[in-house]
Amino acid sequence: MLKQLKKIDSNGLQVANNGLDFDYVSARTRSKSRLATNEAIISKASEEGGDLGCTENLATALLMLGITESLASALLTSKIAEFESTIHADEYEPATYQAALKSPQAQKWKEAMQQEWQALIENQTFDFVEQKRKEHYFHSDHDAETAATSPQRSAESTAPSPQCSAESTAPSPQRSTESTAPSPQRRVRSAEFMEEPIGCQWIYRRKINLDGTTRYKARLVIKGYEQKAGIDYDETYAPVSKLTTFQLLLALAAQHGWNVDHIDVVTAFLYPKIDRDNICMSLPPGIEWLETTTIKAESLVLCKALYGLKQAPRLWYEDIDGFLRSIGFNQSAEDPNLYLQPGVLLLLYVDDLLIAYNGIDGHQIKQLLHTKYKMSDLGPARRFLGIEIEKKEDGFCISQQAYIDTIIRRFGLLDAKPAKTPLDLQVDLNNPHCEDKSVDPKEYLSIVGSLMCAALGSQPDIAFSVTALSRYNVQPLEMHLTAAKRVLRYLKATSNLCIHYRRLPLSELSAVGYTDSDWAGNLKT
Repeated sequence: MLKQLKKIDSNGLQVANNGLDFDYVSARTRSKSRLATNEAIISKASEEGGDLGCTENLATALLMLGITESLASALLTSKIAEFESTIHADEYEPATYQAALKSPQAQKWKEAMQQEWQALIENQTFDFVEQKRKEHYFHSDHDAETAATSPQRSAESTAPSPQCSAESTAPSPQRSTESTAPSPQRRVRSAEFMEEPIGCQWIYRRKINLDGTTRYKARLVIKGYEQKAGIDYDETYAPVSKLTTFQLLLALAAQHGWNVDHIDVVTAFLYPKIDRDNICMSLPPGIEWLETTTIKAESLVLCKALYGLKQAPRLWYEDIDGFLRSIGFNQSAEDPNLYLQPGVLLLLYVDDLLIAYNGIDGHQIKQLLHTKYKMSDLGPARRFLGIEIEKKEDGFCISQQAYIDTIIRRFGLLDAKPAKTPLDLQVDLNNPHCEDKSVDPKEYLSIVGSLMCAALGSQPDIAFSVTALSRYNVQPLEMHLTAAKRVLRYLKATSNLCIHYRRLPLSELSAVGYTDSDWAGNLKT
């Protein structure tokens, strides 16, 4: 529900949504099933971007205007896309394909989509499914004769892999007149026996490079929520590394004076072959300019995993796990994403790898990984899972200043006064006589969840506060929300602090334990 709408200036529409992301709000507003509910609000603005008016009930407005729900949906979607393109143009991430084309950075988003499509084609991620009318363009008479005499889908592939069907014997035309290199071959399957296609969409993200420049990234994802269990997938679980393992790796690297490098696997989910033979996907938005060949297709059938597919993380994990074992790594018994070799520690988190090594062993491992996957060697680790890593002479420092600044901005506390302590000792969060009103659990849970990420990453000093606040997740009161925001204000004052993992003399290495006793101050226990 849109919590609040307020007046705007000539720069465009601004939505105050109590911490909710604008893309999330607009996506809910665009939802067709919600258009006739009290949660949605019709907003109108003058062409000059002046006063903003709104109706109390969308259903009433539809009746007054005398238009159909489908038409209202189209008009509202178009208007929101227009408004979205004017909001924070330098930081805006469009939620839809239409919004991307209408944004000031439309050309950059189109280039990002073209790069993603080219990567999918080169990786042979899918085959094209010909139209059911059998209207298919062939590039020569020989191609037509071959297609006419070839068997149907069950025997159309001569390759050992059941997922990838017969390839055209003629080379495909070039993707662009600007390129002189031959484009990857397109493979076409018959539409017979194909399942109904699953939808897909574009996801847009802006990435900030270490040098401060902006990189525009578009990802084509399948709508995995449309998959059917037992038909399209079985197992989906894939483990991820623990933050404590990441911290332990840095501590060991600091103690032994090892290097820690960061490697990113490019389009990791596109490498493993899919475990189903008949998963179809609809053509993506923009196919008319993305695909420049003369193929006439009605859908795509997946040969390899794709982002958004429910089983994609598991397939990728099985693929890289098998490869790491084949080159001599042993899996840790405590964390399945930590791999060990003499002189080398490798931590895997989906498609990000941290390699701690001494000497040339790490460089040899990198070379072996490059032979299997396309990777970006980011050099010495500087940021991992949103945690900044700084190399020191005697070890490593980790902090989350950028993340803390983000959540401070998200919850509207940029101008708030910093706090010296996480919690106020004078406030009893468990006061049974408190008459405070209940607050929105969604906002409270969002704050507590954000605080938990900071506590687990590099701010252990708020761990007790997060635990105390988590007791009231079901029915938070105003005093609990105030206490949670106080922890945010404390992080604002301490965001520049870091954890320093440093090398210690062997004589100082010992196991040290800490306990926190409040001298029976908890009256409940």
